[in-house]
Amino acid sequence: SRHVLFAVVSYSTQVEWDMTMALHAGAHSLGCRSSIICAKGMADLPRARNGLFATFVASGATDMLCVDADVGWAPGSVERIMSHPVDLVFGAYPRKADGPPSYSVRGFSERAEKMRCVDPATGKEAQGGLIQVQGGPAGFLRITKQCAEAMLRADAYGNRWYSDDAVPGGKAWQLFEFGYSEEEHLSWSEDIEFCRKYTAIGGKVWLDPWLTFEHYGKKVYRGCIGSTSL
Repeated sequence: SRHVLFAVVSYSTQVEWDMTMALHAGAHSLGCRSSIICAKGMADLPRARNGLFATFVASGATDMLCVDADVGWAPGSVERIMSHPVDLVFGAYPRKADGPPSYSVRGFSERAEKMRCVDPATGKEAQGGLIQVQGGPAGFLRITKQCAEAMLRADAYGNRWYSDDAVPGGKAWQLFEFGYSEEEHLSWSEDIEFCRKYTAIGGKVWLDPWLTFEHYGKKVYRGCIGSTSL
């Protein structure tokens, strides 16, 4: 039976009230077993995410929904992200930047990609479907146990572990880490790097562009990446 683990990252020791209420409503609406864990007050974001991932692997949960404490979402978003028949899918929330909403998604062109939404089960174009991309943020990211098991195979990244007494079993894996290309002289975030690692072993990363988010900072930044293409 399904067991959803909500994995919250709080850069401080606080969470937004709106996010808390949205998380509670989403967990209740799923109608299945759910649990919540939180990495709070950690300046080392990759280590925080790796610790949550290790906790997920050691648990009996079937799905992990990674949530950042400064992200909010519209009603029904949790149910929708959990309904997709894929192993790695995320919603894109706007950056904390003034001006028109902008998003940290690799492999997505707002103009060119909108008409390429597909039903991931069939690969056929579908209105309101998903878009296969290269990577995106982990503030609303769903990972299935199948995805985790694929990442931890011996011929994938199973040997990239390190000791961490803060997680069950004292063992975590270096999967979320800042990326860098010496050839391109580019760097990228730890969540993009996790997606890169997954695609490198044949996995697919999916964007649900139809979710509306709020990103809390000096003000509330709102947006839906799909609506920018309308």
